Amino acid sequence: MPEFATLARPYANALFEVSKINLINYSNSLKTVSLITSNKDFRLYSNDPLVTKKMLLEFIFGIIKKDEGNEFKNFIKVLTDNSRLFVLKEIFFQYKNLMNANNGIKKIRIVTAFKLTEKELNILLKKLEVKFKTKFEPEVKVDPSLLGGVRIEIGDQVLDGSVRSKINRLKSSLLT
Repeated sequence: MPEFATLARPYANALFEVSKINLINYSNSLKTVSLITSNKDFRLYSNDPLVTKKMLLEFIFGIIKKDEGNEFKNFIKVLTDNSRLFVLKEIFFQYKNLMNANNGIKKIRIVTAFKLTEKELNILLKKLEVKFKTKFEPEVKVDPSLLGGVRIEIGDQVLDGSVRSKINRLKSSLLT
């Protein structure tokens, strides 16, 4: 939702700046808290009028790692105090994009007809990283309608080596 993106942006930027200063990646911690706050049971709990912000913080701090830095705990406290826990998923998304951009990592979407093994995925990623001279963070999806092969999306560039695509090209050439 666009309004979530607008609310989340300053928080994601602030945490990113703290990350750069302290040389700490808060992605895993942010993902954990995001999963907690997006849970329907947590939402019910947090909307209970008898539950205070202090109780919410104690609950979250009870789940995240004990060795988490004070900066991250303060960040969660600011979100709680400003009633912004509901945008944590968007904050995580924007923060992750900032970290990836800072580290030269691009998102890549890999759609296959069959599930890839970890080894096959790593081999494919290594070849793509050499070809495009960049690191990738993959999102893998299985789509049996491809019939075979793989479809790769890097930004607005699409590499389609699927059987379905080849059949469609052959059909198109036969009809013209």
